[in-house]
Amino acid sequence: MRLLGVLVALCVLVLALPAPAWAHATLVSADPAAGSTVGARPDTVTLHFSEPVAPPADVVVTGPTGQRVSVGRTVVFGDRVTERLLDEDTGSGEYTIAYQVLSDDGHVVNGSTAFTVSGHDSGPVTARAAGGARPGVVVAGLAFLLLLMVAVTGAARLAGTVHD
Repeated sequence: MRLLGVLVALCVLVLALPAPAWAHATLVSADPAAGSTVGARPDTVTLHFSEPVAPPADVVVTGPTGQRVSVGRTVVFGDRVTERLLDEDTGSGEYTIAYQVLSDDGHVVNGSTAFTVSGHDSGPVTARAAGGARPGVVVAGLAFLLLLMVAVTGAARLAGTVHD
């Protein structure tokens, strides 16, 4: 009968653990960084995701006046997506990077991030909104750990109270 308790505990663990195929790619970082201020507009923007993404990917960068400043030749390499920007000067101000990528599990993931061009090449680069863990992810992780502890404790008690 102890075997039954161990099997129940294993089943609970298998069902409680998230399968990698259920996860979607999430944006980990961007270059230029989200919320950062850079002195000069970069030649490219690069997005780094939590897992590899599959082509096609679409990245559109718009400048301070809303004009498109990306070339439209998005390159996907594993978990990184890069887009070249136009060679012309598009001025200082806020730039938005909008993206749509395909997760390995087949789900479309989209979002946007922004950075600012100050127009002062020698100025320091600052980062507002440096990132860190998102509150929803932290709460979900803690809830998962609590559920796992309850399941293991229940299985252990069940295994301890049922004798051969």
